[in-house]
Amino acid sequence: MEITFSLRRKEIVMEEPLVLDVQRQWPALFLPEQISAEFFRITQTHLMNRFFSSLDEYAPKIIRLYRARAALWGKDMKTLLENLDDQVTIL
Repeated sequence: MEITFSLRRKEIVMEEPLVLDVQRQWPALFLPEQISAEFFRITQTHLMNRFFSSLDEYAPKIIRLYRARAALWGKDMKTLLENLDDQVTIL
């Protein structure tokens, strides 16, 4: 995959193919391992570590938003938030 990176990049940028065409021509790009490898190649950071650290950072804000809008989403959201409260332990 490293050898074909510039070829893939040029094709995607210049030709702007549909996602289905990219998936057909470069199926490995859609495997989780390859997505992580491509992300690392471009950014020099690990994708999953970055994702989980960002999730830890933004989760409280997202949950507050869900709580504020729970009435709009109905009983299922209220039940989900109650289950979350039951599982959360404060250290």
